[in-house]
Amino acid sequence: MRSIVERNPKHQGYDQFSTSHRGIAIAVSVLVSALLWFVFSMQKNYSLVVDLPAVVVNLPTDRALTQVPPQTVRVQVQGEGLSLFRLYYNRPAYPLDASQGVVDLESTPPELPKNLRIETVSPRTFAARTEERITRKIPVLLLFDVTTPETHSLLAPPRAVPDSVRVSGARSIVENLTEWPTEVFRAPDLTDSVAASVSLVDSLSQLLDRELDRTTAIAVSREFTGATREVEVIIEGAPSNEKIVTLEPSHLTVRYRVLLSEFRESQRAPDFFATVQYDEIRADTTGRVKPHLHPPANLTLRDVQWSPTSLRYFNYLVNN
Repeated sequence: MRSIVERNPKHQGYDQFSTSHRGIAIAVSVLVSALLWFVFSMQKNYSLVVDLPAVVVNLPTDRALTQVPPQTVRVQVQGEGLSLFRLYYNRPAYPLDASQGVVDLESTPPELPKNLRIETVSPRTFAARTEERITRKIPVLLLFDVTTPETHSLLAPPRAVPDSVRVSGARSIVENLTEWPTEVFRAPDLTDSVAASVSLVDSLSQLLDRELDRTTAIAVSREFTGATREVEVIIEGAPSNEKIVTLEPSHLTVRYRVLLSEFRESQRAPDFFATVQYDEIRADTTGRVKPHLHPPANLTLRDVQWSPTSLRYFNYLVNN
């Protein structure tokens, strides 16, 4: 009985082989049917709305546009499906003839695949207003967002290299340009030197030509330390070497931040002092004058403060 029910292993292999072939045959049939449907469908006529890139042509080299031309031209096209399929994936540029003044776009169509016809165009016209072309060199405005830790400071504001760009375009536009901004250069918690490429803002790119599209942003951060020092206040412009005025106090307490590498020099520099003009004392009616601090020119100082901010003075009578 068991031998009757059990299937012959050879028959099982044949069934699996037959099932596999049937699956392949069905898949091929579906693929062929889809291909035939696509081929016959592509022979029918359809309408398609598509945006074509616009390009300005026939613009004299000594002239420049004063208004931004359209970036695209929307067209409704009718024709054979296969040709529309080619157009959709290979879109030709729509020419805007700048030599004609006001351009009728319907009369200047681009080259299209065979069996296609343009039904509508938007916009229908383009006014090619032009002026004399001039060239100027203008500064680059570096926009930046640079921060440092509390222990550091920038040695100078970030700068752009190169710091200018040559621009060419219509006279009325170029003459009113004062600077060309960059994209924002960002460097958070900067503790060292950095140089990074930054793009110029792509404004008016369809009206103006630039000699460069990028610049290099440079920023330098160094470690600073806090310091305090007493400096002498000198009276300048007195009529003689004889002491006829005294200040109270005669020294200032100066607090500042200085480069860590310049700390010792800032504490010993002899040209670190303050002054009061004798003429200011003579013209004063309040009994107090403000000192003027003179830090050494070769030191890099930040956040300089001093006290007191005003000094009392006393006149001595000189007997002839």
